[in-house]
Amino acid sequence: MDTEKNKASEGGKVVPAVETAPKKSGGLLDKLTGFFGFGGEKSAGKGGGKAKEDPEKAKRRKRIQIIAAVVLIAIMLIIYFSTFIKTDTAKPKDTAGTVSAADYCEKTQKDMCEFLSRIKGAGKVTVLINFESSTELVIAYITNINTTTNVADGGKYIESSQNSQNPVILTQAGSQIPLILKEIYPKVKGVIVGAEGASDVSVKLALFDAVRTYFKLAANDVQVYATDKAR
Repeated sequence: MDTEKNKASEGGKVVPAVETAPKKSGGLLDKLTGFFGFGGEKSAGKGGGKAKEDPEKAKRRKRIQIIAAVVLIAIMLIIYFSTFIKTDTAKPKDTAGTVSAADYCEKTQKDMCEFLSRIKGAGKVTVLINFESSTELVIAYITNINTTTNVADGGKYIESSQNSQNPVILTQAGSQIPLILKEIYPKVKGVIVGAEGASDVSVKLALFDAVRTYFKLAANDVQVYATDKAR
C-alpha cells in the first residue's frame, strides 16, 4: 500500500505513519575518511540510535580526515601538473634538433648577402662562400676505468687499467639519441663578393672590410668584384 495512506492504530487513535527522510551523505572529509578506512560514528546496537562520540576522539578523527584530504589533493595536483610541466633548464640538444651543414651554409650566405647590399652604394650584391667542412657534433661520453691487480713473480703487485668510453644515450619520444654537448659549424675558407657598386673604390673597400671582419679571414681569402647593373 502507499505509505501516505498507511495508518497505524495506537490507543484507539489513528496515527499516520511517519516516513523517515533519506539520510544525506557526508561531506568531502567524511568521504575521504571512508576511502582511507577511518571510521566515523558507531551505532549503539539494539536501540538503533548512535552513541555520542568522545570529544577527543572526534577531534582526532577530524585531524586524520584533514590530513588524508590534504595528502590526496597534493597527489592529484602532482599528477595533474606533471603532464604539463616540461623541464627546460639544461635541456640537452638532440640530433633531431640540429641544423644541417647545408642549411647553415645557405643561411650564412643569405644573411651576408642581405647585409652587404645595405652598404651605401653597393647596389645588388651576390655572395659565394667556401666552407671548409660539415657540421661537427660534440657528443658526451662516459669513461669507464677498469683496474686489475696481479701478483707477479717475487710477490710484486702489478696494476693495469683499461679505459673504455661509451656515449651518453637519452630516450626521448620513444627513440634513443646521444647527448649533444655542442655543435661546431663549418669554418669559412674564402668569400667572393660581386656588387654593382664595387667599381667605386670606397664601396669596394667597405665590402672587403665587412667580410674580413665578420669571418676573420686573411686578405687573400676575400675577393670583391664589380658586376654589371641589372637592366
